[in-house]
Amino acid sequence: MVGWEREADIDILAFEENHESALFAACKSQAKPSSLAEYHHVLSATAIIKEPTDRSSSIFSTGGYADEVNEQAAVEGVTLVDLDDLFYL
Repeated sequence: MVGWEREADIDILAFEENHESALFAACKSQAKPSSLAEYHHVLSATAIIKEPTDRSSSIFSTGGYADEVNEQAAVEGVTLVDLDDLFYL
């Protein structure tokens, strides 16, 4: 069961068949690197969905990421994907 408290700006939400885990993702199409404020905004949007508790988050950004975003994502286990990742997998 998915618990929604309010609207969320989430571009991709995928559940496993049993609904026990989910992937949350956001897509940023911009020339400049995504900032730490944008990173936190994306993750706060995922926090309003209470279930499932087993979840992973990804952010896709055409402009890449500020250094502090790369550092924070590494600590929090958030997957960051930029254009190079999409074309050179």
